[in-house]
Amino acid sequence: MRDVMPTAISIMSHLLRIPTREGPLRLNKGIYDLKNGQCGDGNGIYIHRHYIDEGIEDADLLLYLTARPFPKVDTMAFGMPCNFDYDTTSYKRTIFGRPLAGYINLNPNQMNNFANTSSQYTFEKAVVVTLHEMIHVMGFTPNLYSSYLDRDGNPHEQPIIHSKSYGVNPSNVTSYQNSSKISTPQVTRAARTFYDCPECDGMELEMGCNDTIRNTANPNMICAHWESRVAYSEIMTSQDSPDMVISVLTLALLQDMGWYLVDTNMVQQMHWGHGQGCQFLENRCESWYKGKQRGLFCTEPKGKQNTTWLKNYSYCTHDAKAIGFCNLKYYGNEYIPDYYQHFADPTLGGPKNTDYCPFIQTDGEHNLCEAQLGDVNAKCFMLTNTRQNQTVPKCFNTRCTPGGVLQIKVDNCYFDCPLEGGEIQRTGAQGNWTLQCPPNVLCRQSNLDMLMVRGSLNIDDPPFWKSYKFYIPMSVAGVILIASCIGGFIFYTKVLAKRHISSVHADTELKTIKQQQH
Repeated sequence: MRDVMPTAISIMSHLLRIPTREGPLRLNKGIYDLKNGQCGDGNGIYIHRHYIDEGIEDADLLLYLTARPFPKVDTMAFGMPCNFDYDTTSYKRTIFGRPLAGYINLNPNQMNNFANTSSQYTFEKAVVVTLHEMIHVMGFTPNLYSSYLDRDGNPHEQPIIHSKSYGVNPSNVTSYQNSSKISTPQVTRAARTFYDCPECDGMELEMGCNDTIRNTANPNMICAHWESRVAYSEIMTSQDSPDMVISVLTLALLQDMGWYLVDTNMVQQMHWGHGQGCQFLENRCESWYKGKQRGLFCTEPKGKQNTTWLKNYSYCTHDAKAIGFCNLKYYGNEYIPDYYQHFADPTLGGPKNTDYCPFIQTDGEHNLCEAQLGDVNAKCFMLTNTRQNQTVPKCFNTRCTPGGVLQIKVDNCYFDCPLEGGEIQRTGAQGNWTLQCPPNVLCRQSNLDMLMVRGSLNIDDPPFWKSYKFYIPMSVAGVILIASCIGGFIFYTKVLAKRHISSVHADTELKTIKQQQH
């Protein structure tokens, strides 16, 4: 694990730049005092006073790393910011600034599992987990949503929107779910382009996140993830995936925070839901008309032999990177809410984090095509052999042409896949075969424009005669002048006036004496 943190920090330092940093990183004393010198609420992570008074040279963020057991053993890690500047006067609400410090706690049991496996896959998995938590620390946390800034340094007017989604399940029961979306400009623009949905009004957050998002004192970290149903395999979802990527959605969110310059060239390609249209975002998953074709939805439950669930590895995953199985299962006596029932049998469902929508999933490095063929571009396709009358998933080497056409290597020859998907039919030594090509999203790139941001809250400077640099000295001078006038008046009335009267009396007496002498 010694190489995991430096690797994650290196990736993040290349991904983000701080446009407003000058001098040493100095933490906010008000937050420090409020938290009794701790990085968080009573977690025992104490910040050194030197970081408040003197600061830290050549640093943008102070990050504490711990390895403490979790109550939930399946939780891999947890990360949150704990110190930031804030403004309580410029707007009608408190606006927090860029996170200055934070902490990440890694579950030692999970990390030991990674450490005991020496493969490149497990190392990359540990780095992804760490990056996920670092993005939480950088600002993907509910208590900072209302403090995100636009490119001019002003808080977004409505960064979060709430709504109700109604639907009718296969048992003909009408129900609804509460949903929340991040609706900042770059995120909305990226979602519209990625999903090919011009009416999209934001990117949905994980289910169960609605009114709790407004609790800034104790933020619900469920509200700090994209909804896995529509963004599975994205690094900022809570549903684990063998290949999690930093997509345009998360890069757009980092841009909309308003504190960072984001290198959009580091975007990674996500295929889940790419180009699926508004129906993918708005409809129930059992009605996705291309879902089953793409591995986004499936209907074959895992088999059961005695007490053991059997995984039928008979499919390709949605991104064609692996051979997988349908993760539909029986929940038995565990109740699935009406809205999340996608089958006539209410005990059937997929993973909870994908709203119980089942899909083609893989597990284990041995099912990844890259591991099988030793080529990062290897992909999985459904292959039908007419002689054996059998359709099976199989990994092939592929490449993308400069024109964006997917080519598959079979028997040392490359064949073009139809752009809209379809079959490739050939005759070979093993008989006639048919290979099913997916719609050509595997060679399609998702891009995001660079965005120059101010990097800090935009507060109009007051006129020079209202600035404290002018006001304070002039106020002091005014006080001194008034005090001098009052002191002078008192001195005159108490001392000089009496001397003047005495002098007048003396002159009068002298004149009287002289007159008597004459």
